Amino acid sequence: MERTTQNDTANEVEVQEPVTPELDARTRRLVEKSIVRVNGLVAEAGGKYEEVADHLFETYYDGDVQRALTPAKDAPAAIAALARETEGALNLSRTMLFHAVRIGALNRRLARTAWRGLGFTVKTELLPLLGGELSYERLSTGAVHASKTKATIREARAYVALQLETAAEDGTVDQPRTGPGFPAGRKALAVTAAMGKAADRRRWVDRYLKLPEDEQAELLNAVQATARNMEKLAVEFAAAVDDA
Repeated sequence: MERTTQNDTANEVEVQEPVTPELDARTRRLVEKSIVRVNGLVAEAGGKYEEVADHLFETYYDGDVQRALTPAKDAPAAIAALARETEGALNLSRTMLFHAVRIGALNRRLARTAWRGLGFTVKTELLPLLGGELSYERLSTGAVHASKTKATIREARAYVALQLETAAEDGTVDQPRTGPGFPAGRKALAVTAAMGKAADRRRWVDRYLKLPEDEQAELLNAVQATARNMEKLAVEFAAAVDDA
């Protein structure tokens, strides 16, 4: 199996599409044939990754769905050893390894739902819907949506972004029900302000890259939510001064 970094958002590069004239009929047919062919090959490869996912989950977690899906401090020593081989003998990126573990667990947990019929790449895009609170309902709803609409990777990604933004605004993401007190909040702001220095941010990034994949996703979601909430708070601070 070839090493892949598909859906590895840490290494994802946005490619600037060239401006092209309207395609002629021959070129359009060529593109359409490629879409069918490539999608077929990706579907075949996805079937193999499903086998990888089920193998990893059953072998290293012995059917324990909760343990496989929780950012665990007590992760099996064997899976940690296997993860170290992503830089060596294992032809799989660390990101894809932990995506596969989670997908294998969800294949067991959601075996009788729309999730099971989705392609591996779309499942990978839907994973953030699970959240730190393990919202099977939100993920299952996303799976039904993706199945009914036959969502592409881009469409699944857009759907997930919208759902997480809505969940953050509604407070249904796994966050404390009450915010920090004012003194603690000021200390947190002081730490955030220090992130203005590139060297400090670099140290954080270095530590971030050493976390397990599921913890990386959780921390990234938290930072993104913090940025959105701080922007709202800044607007509300300014409005309060104007109204005073």
